Amino acid sequence: MQPADDSPVPHAVTALTASTDLPAHACDDGQLAARVAAGDEAAGEELVRRHQAPVRGFLRAVCYDRSAIDDLAQETFLRAIKHAGRFDPKYPMRGWLLTIARRLSINHGQKAKRRRPAAGIEPDQLQTDTTQGPSSNLEQQEHHALTRDAVLTAMAKLSEPQRVAIAMHYQQGMPLEQVAEALEMPVGTVKSHLYRGRQRMKELLEPQAERLMP
Repeated sequence: MQPADDSPVPHAVTALTASTDLPAHACDDGQLAARVAAGDEAAGEELVRRHQAPVRGFLRAVCYDRSAIDDLAQETFLRAIKHAGRFDPKYPMRGWLLTIARRLSINHGQKAKRRRPAAGIEPDQLQTDTTQGPSSNLEQQEHHALTRDAVLTAMAKLSEPQRVAIAMHYQQGMPLEQVAEALEMPVGTVKSHLYRGRQRMKELLEPQAERLMP
């Protein structure tokens, strides 16, 4: 898999004109990428619709600067559309997109340890039991927020490869082989990053275990 390069991204995507009898939403990722490369606007829109959730979720998990997430996600898709002809359908589209997103994130300076990582879970994604009273719901929300903050603080102290490997494997559900391909490192190295990342988070969260228990 050849990821997109770091060449400048245009401010607007060029008008696309290619057409086909097969609706964009019915294409697989390989067909979709080919149509995007040929200039199909509907295919470009479908590419964004289909993959924006995992891309944004990944960026929320690995970025320190929440205010940059929208720009980085947009930049990821602009770059993917521009270089759609380079996508190899033998590999998952999601891994290709996350590789682009990761490189853009690094270029943005997200390795700065003094900044806090953005939440992998948005407040409005927290589930509460609506069958319980307002007081119980409020307590649950406060507990979720406390746990989330503790996890984010721990994530901020991981190395960049550890944090990205954890986000790809555990948050995005990518198999180890796909994570290794996206990070351009051996599977054994990915396993090492995952193990060390988990151990480090355990060390950081263990002193707070009693406070975080429901």
